[in-house]
Amino acid sequence: MSEETGDPVSTTFSQFYTQFLHNNIMDDRTFRTNVSLILDHNIWRDYLFVYEIYKKILHVPGNIFEFGCRYGKNLSMFIAFRALFESTHFQRRILGFDTFEGLVGTDEMLDGDNPEARDGNYNVNFNGYSRILNEILQSFEDISISNMPESHKTEVIEGDIRQTLPSYLEARPETLVALAYFDLDIYHPTYESLKVVLDHMPKGSVIVFDQLNYNKFPGETVAAKQLLPPRKYEYQRMSFSQGQSFIVL
Repeated sequence: MSEETGDPVSTTFSQFYTQFLHNNIMDDRTFRTNVSLILDHNIWRDYLFVYEIYKKILHVPGNIFEFGCRYGKNLSMFIAFRALFESTHFQRRILGFDTFEGLVGTDEMLDGDNPEARDGNYNVNFNGYSRILNEILQSFEDISISNMPESHKTEVIEGDIRQTLPSYLEARPETLVALAYFDLDIYHPTYESLKVVLDHMPKGSVIVFDQLNYNKFPGETVAAKQLLPPRKYEYQRMSFSQGQSFIVL
């Protein structure tokens, strides 16, 4: 089965994808313009979700923060949609926060007995990946928003978010946050970063939780319920989304 979806059909698709790449059927330029050939519905689902979420913040001032950006897929989508929807919005910054060394601050009482919810899991910092990701995103940004007076408005911040987020906000007191996307999986970093960022989010801004109501990672939901009680806030999802939920403040 597929590691991503557990779907036998996805495994067949993955095999086709590997053969497709290795057989050099297309040159790089042609491949990029036909990339949809190798994107299954699960990937399109994520793209559509980010697209719909981005539209909800078009009239809200502030930056986009992703907490737990990992490989940077969502960050690249945010850059693309910013270029498509708001090419003259010079103040909208996109920031990705991650340790790149895996989960930090797991708590078995709050995060459950899932062996995946342990410190060090989801480590992606091989060969200095955070630096590589910054370079990739800045290159992507160069071709997406070349008309902006200050070209680099996307940044990846490495470290424990419980330290890096307060430090960033202290250094940039003008910061508003229009979208906070939480994909931290576990309780302590979710609770502490959510508590901090809420003070910087204007009315109409959006909070996304990637693992809400998910028994493998209960800590994210526990933190959300403590700070944003479900009887007071309207938690929503999109009909096609797999696990993401959101709140419009």
